[in-house]
Amino acid sequence: MLDRAQEPARDREREPGPILTGTNLRRGTVLFVLLSAAGLAGVFLWKRPSSPAFHWRNLHPIPLLAVVPLLCVDYLLGGGRFRIYFNGRLFTHISLWQCVRSNWANMFTAALTPAQSGGLIGKTFVLWKNGARVAEVSLAAVLNLMATISVFGTFAAAAYFFYPERLYPGNLNHVIHTAFIGLAVLFLAILLGLILPGPLIRAVAFAYRWLPLRADRKRRLLYRTSRGIMRVHRDFIRVGLDFKGTLALTYFFNALMYLNKYLIGYLLARALGYRPPFAAFFAVQVLQVLIVYFGFTPGSSGIAEITTAAMMSPFIPARSLAIYTLLWRILITYLGVGLGAWTLFRELRRPARGRHRSEDGGFRPGIHPEAGFRTRS
Repeated sequence: MLDRAQEPARDREREPGPILTGTNLRRGTVLFVLLSAAGLAGVFLWKRPSSPAFHWRNLHPIPLLAVVPLLCVDYLLGGGRFRIYFNGRLFTHISLWQCVRSNWANMFTAALTPAQSGGLIGKTFVLWKNGARVAEVSLAAVLNLMATISVFGTFAAAAYFFYPERLYPGNLNHVIHTAFIGLAVLFLAILLGLILPGPLIRAVAFAYRWLPLRADRKRRLLYRTSRGIMRVHRDFIRVGLDFKGTLALTYFFNALMYLNKYLIGYLLARALGYRPPFAAFFAVQVLQVLIVYFGFTPGSSGIAEITTAAMMSPFIPARSLAIYTLLWRILITYLGVGLGAWTLFRELRRPARGRHRSEDGGFRPGIHPEAGFRTRS
């Protein structure tokens, strides 16, 4: 691990600022729209749908109507996983409604950056405008990230047993089975590494040796990575010692949120008139959502549309695959991104609430040692 003295002076003086600037917002929005449109166009050309009259005749309204409350549940869980921290006992009191709005802003800014990397900025901004300290949001986000990693590892392990042996042609089924095992082991290793950071930092240092970068850039990158790992470790220990129940509830909320997303996809298939086997459909969606979550384009635009059509092809005939892809992206991504844009631009027009604006020194994400954290008396 690198100590503070090993970091070049110019890097100590330059603290990280917000990921999203006005230029990045515009660039990300344009890329997201263009790549999403290109991905959908590719799917509609590749899997030409039947006529609208055909889909109207085969539409099942009950599963389609059932998607509406599930979508509301998805938004409530997305906000509720932060509300359990902003309850006035652990952190500043923020209403569930404002936490839901912050989750929409998270979806918007995440859609403009690769691998969801800018999502926290939108969430932080909305919660800060409603009285939360920036450091409180950062700590809650770190704990939710650890819960998400645990959920992905659990679901990947379960998907290994649910996945059918001969779903796709060729050796692809063997590759997917191996991927489920690898993902479960990887997420477990990351989680253990954040709890016991020493071995994880050594593994990262070994991996960085092979990067095609100059030695000084490798040292700076290793320092920043090591500092981030230690920060997550300290935050986890601080909350875990006194609030084990809250950590368990965080995992529960994140697990329900992703299960709810899988159920929305299943009900869309039922609404189009098809009955895919639920366990196999669940297993494939685990891998599909992971690809979307870590896609290298803004909001996985383009990647999500193509991979959704490809991975759902064993369950949904080609004549309906493009329609399914469009509906799934609207419900899971596009609608939330639109609500997030509306939320974020409304927040930009009004003053901050509470008394934390001067305490935080303005909107500048970053962990503060105190973080407004309250221990039990």
